[in-house]
Amino acid sequence: ELRGLRRGIVFRYLARNAILPLFTILALSIGMLFGGSIFIEQIFNYPGLGLLLVNSISSRDYALMGGTFLVITVGIVVANIVADLLYTVIDPRVRSGGAA
Repeated sequence: ELRGLRRGIVFRYLARNAILPLFTILALSIGMLFGGSIFIEQIFNYPGLGLLLVNSISSRDYALMGGTFLVITVGIVVANIVADLLYTVIDPRVRSGGAA
């Protein structure tokens, strides 16, 4: 306990402010996860999206490259949108359309 405060009060005032930057880092790390999967799948020869992208680059298959880039981009954008929507659930002060 923090100076005699109960857990509910500590969560309400401290944890909400501390969790918001972690959600931002989580959403941005999903992009790094896709980028890192390209190297890992190439090194260990795992069949996945990263290896598919590398093989399409080496064979100059532009349609497949565009498709894999589209899937990766949609995954990153959806992760960021979900993180932004969860901001309002975690901290009600972060509302859109309100006057400052």
